[in-house]
Amino acid sequence: MQQFSEILALMRQEVVPALGCTEPAAVALAASFAASVFPAAYDDITVIVSQNILKNGMGVGIPNTGLVGLEIAAALGLIVAKPERELQV
Repeated sequence: MQQFSEILALMRQEVVPALGCTEPAAVALAASFAASVFPAAYDDITVIVSQNILKNGMGVGIPNTGLVGLEIAAALGLIVAKPERELQV
């Protein structure tokens, strides 16, 4: 029972909830890096991804937005422009 309690305490300390899918987060991070390196006002951007990233990310909800897809992830990454937040852009 002691070992179970220790494992449970460790899990509570280390495990954090996942709020989304990594594909949109990676696109947002790339856009955020681009915006931090090339600060400017943008009318549009082009994001090139693999077929797998497109397939896995195109219908994924973006937390706290009510929106889905890689396009909104790229737009948010561009607007936020804080790559130091890594996958929590």
